[in-house]
Amino acid sequence: MIPYVLHVALILTGCFAFYKVLIQKETFFQLNRFVLLGCLILSFGLPFVPVPEQWAFRAQEVSSFIEKPGLGMQNHPRVVPEMALEESLPPSKTESAPKEVISIQNTFTLVVWLYWIGVAAFGINFILQFTILLYRSYTSPIIRDGQFRIVELSGDKAPCSFGNTIFINPEKYEWEVYNQILEHEKVHVQQKHSLDLVIAELMLVFQWFNPFAWLYRKELENNLEFLTDDKVLQQGDVEKTSYQVSLLKVSAPHFPLSFTTNYNQSLLKKRLVMMNAKKSNLNVTWKYLFLFPLLALFICSFNEPLVSGRNSADDSQKEGENLSLEAEGSWIAKLEGNHIMMQFFDHYGERGSAFLISELKGLLKNDTGTISLAREAGTLYFSGRLEGDEGMGRYKFIGNPDFNEAMYKEGIDVEGGKESMTFFLLDITTSYVLMLKEHGYPGLRKEDLTSLAAQSVGKQEIKEQALLDVPEPKEEDEDPLSVMINFKASGVTEEYIRSFEGMGYKNISPGHLINFKSLGVTPEYVKSFEEAGYKNIPYGTIVDFKSVGVTPEFIKSFEDAGYKDISYSTIINLKATGVSLPTKNK
Repeated sequence: MIPYVLHVALILTGCFAFYKVLIQKETFFQLNRFVLLGCLILSFGLPFVPVPEQWAFRAQEVSSFIEKPGLGMQNHPRVVPEMALEESLPPSKTESAPKEVISIQNTFTLVVWLYWIGVAAFGINFILQFTILLYRSYTSPIIRDGQFRIVELSGDKAPCSFGNTIFINPEKYEWEVYNQILEHEKVHVQQKHSLDLVIAELMLVFQWFNPFAWLYRKELENNLEFLTDDKVLQQGDVEKTSYQVSLLKVSAPHFPLSFTTNYNQSLLKKRLVMMNAKKSNLNVTWKYLFLFPLLALFICSFNEPLVSGRNSADDSQKEGENLSLEAEGSWIAKLEGNHIMMQFFDHYGERGSAFLISELKGLLKNDTGTISLAREAGTLYFSGRLEGDEGMGRYKFIGNPDFNEAMYKEGIDVEGGKESMTFFLLDITTSYVLMLKEHGYPGLRKEDLTSLAAQSVGKQEIKEQALLDVPEPKEEDEDPLSVMINFKASGVTEEYIRSFEGMGYKNISPGHLINFKSLGVTPEYVKSFEEAGYKNIPYGTIVDFKSVGVTPEFIKSFEDAGYKDISYSTIINLKATGVSLPTKNK
């Protein structure tokens, strides 16, 4: 995730530099709007664009074979004597090396946490701004003017607009100035400038750490004001000098929310300069063409090459298939109980998995060793060691082409080393797929299969028993596989469902059952409302009751105080906001 975020930051910074150096002073405001908004959106999409290998500047790792995986694989580790893998591994370093790598990983984890804390903070700020706008829009007096909603404000607040709503205090301005403000804000509304600012604010939620992202958002906002001023002045009934004087009259210290378009901002001087600037000649539009090689440079420099780890076109198809089944990189591990928690790092990204100590016992030796772990999907070779509770080393994975072929016959296309290793780490077997199909799920998608395996749906201690170990979805369920996954994740069992059926609550939807289990709703909790006289409460309302802690006694306390016929939604809001119990009116 972090490399992607930094990739976006680099593209955004490059686009900002392009705008500032080449086109900021041009008066093609509408074109500048499309460039700024387009670059902002492209910044988040370009990192996913694959690059032909011959065009890529980024070096690509090419794996070398260790050995061809055998057909008779055993599900236990074995020591591998003098393999070619050891030649590709770095020489053993000092004993402090594992701690150094783990320290780097801890730092990386801290950075990730800090990033997401920032995203959460700015995301909450975005939601609060939007909530405040809605509150102001629907709690203040309004005037309808065609498609426009004019909200009358009070106090010393600058005019602004959002969506089709214009916010203004009419008592502050003379009639001519008031009309010019409305004309200005109507242009913002008609051209949907609020959409640009919302997209820019969402960009800042994920790029809050990037100073150029903040400058980019400011330039986008400035250009919208230049564009609007230009559109207003193109109208025959607005005189330039009068309009500019009105800008000065509207200067106010109280600025509106950040994703509203407002009539008067701190960029007043720039707006006056741009209104009086000489119109740009069409001959300078060649500057905009520089954007395309700039974006191409970013794509070729940082994006993943399209062809990875394969031989030339002259190589045989079999060699290409074998190479595509490889993955190699580094690992770090930590002991937790009877498990070894491992993180794998390679050019595909980061993945984690847990292994039993008995599976990787060879890594517990004091000397650096190389062991292998074979499963049906392939073989994973480890080089390195565990010292105390922590360790590090290198790994190499080679997928089993026979397994991939068997999966393909069952309709599951396992592509390349990344997916082969995913199937290995999840310990997906052909018998597991066949078991699911025997239970009526013939059209398994790859995503469904990995999700089911990740939740260990149907993975019994005795694997010969073809049991799902989750309640069977009903025929009317639109997505039965998702139901099974969520049942397993939330802990819904046959016993849990039967406990409700035993008390007369039948035909509860899977979604409600999952919510019930997640919140700890019991049949007794539902029954307590019926016994108190509150019958036929919708299951969705029961979920809301439990989430905020509503009890029959809480509802009855309001009725005893003289408040009859209170709706369930009001009860939920009272409990959620912590309203104290009222006293009975006299």
